[in-house]
Amino acid sequence: MFNHPNIITIFILNLIIFIFTIIALYVSIRISLYYDKNSTTQRQYKLDKLSYLGSIVIKFILYIKIPALIFFVYTQDVLSDFISGAMCGAGVVTASSVGAYLLMIKIISIYLFGLWLLLDNIDNKRVDRKFSHLKFILFIPISLILFAEIIMEFYHFNALDPKQIVSCCGNLFNATQKSFVGSLITIAPTNALILFYLNFIALFLSFKYIKLFSALNISFFIISLISLIVIFSPYIYELPTHKCPFCILQKDYYYIGYVLYTSIIIGTFSGIATIVLHLTNLKYKKWQIVSLLFNSFYLTVVSFYIIRYYFINGVWLGV
Repeated sequence: MFNHPNIITIFILNLIIFIFTIIALYVSIRISLYYDKNSTTQRQYKLDKLSYLGSIVIKFILYIKIPALIFFVYTQDVLSDFISGAMCGAGVVTASSVGAYLLMIKIISIYLFGLWLLLDNIDNKRVDRKFSHLKFILFIPISLILFAEIIMEFYHFNALDPKQIVSCCGNLFNATQKSFVGSLITIAPTNALILFYLNFIALFLSFKYIKLFSALNISFFIISLISLIVIFSPYIYELPTHKCPFCILQKDYYYIGYVLYTSIIIGTFSGIATIVLHLTNLKYKKWQIVSLLFNSFYLTVVSFYIIRYYFINGVWLGV
């Protein structure tokens, strides 16, 4: 599979990310060991300049990782044409033992990089550079996660075998299946629906309680993905047995998946980021508003599919 142009492109991107991460890690270790904002030595002056280099490099990594994540998901769909039994990207992702974990780590690393760059932006606006030492200490474990992601991605594509028959999404996203995916969707559809709307209501009620608001955005992201599989996707497909979170990325469903995933990531990231602004004594209400707007948009879209289906057919699906 390594000769597929999409995979070659991903490996090239990974090589670029790896090189720049090595540079950023070197900078982070140097600053973690020797940085002293109260010092006026020549070494401290060089470290200050080095910190600017590190910030630019890490920002560049994030700018590559965001489109790379979208391209990775798109590639899984493309490769489904070459993997026996795979009807969409779900079959390709789960064709290796690390595929599902790799996708989760990719999403988590985007959040971590985003939060790091928010802290970096705050630090660069301060005259005293109060958070310079802290932010580069924090980047060290983030870089290790990124290295693990690159290794897992190589293993994932290496494990793909066009001759091996894999499960289609209809089997994968079935609560009766004894698998990692199956264990995530064992919750009853009614309970998933209740948790989803209760979590959303709690977001509004916790507006003045920033730590709780941030935590609820984390839970809202998780519950949103689970409820999308368990309850909302069948309404998008208009088929009660179809519960795949990948097929909604396809042309047949007007690429609505990209809209949903983008809105929920922006919404929950903005909500989680408010805790960073709070801890650094900066205003965060605009970020809360952005969070609520995008999370509300996500809720409106998925709810629309339920309401539309009921008005057309007069029945609910699996609730």
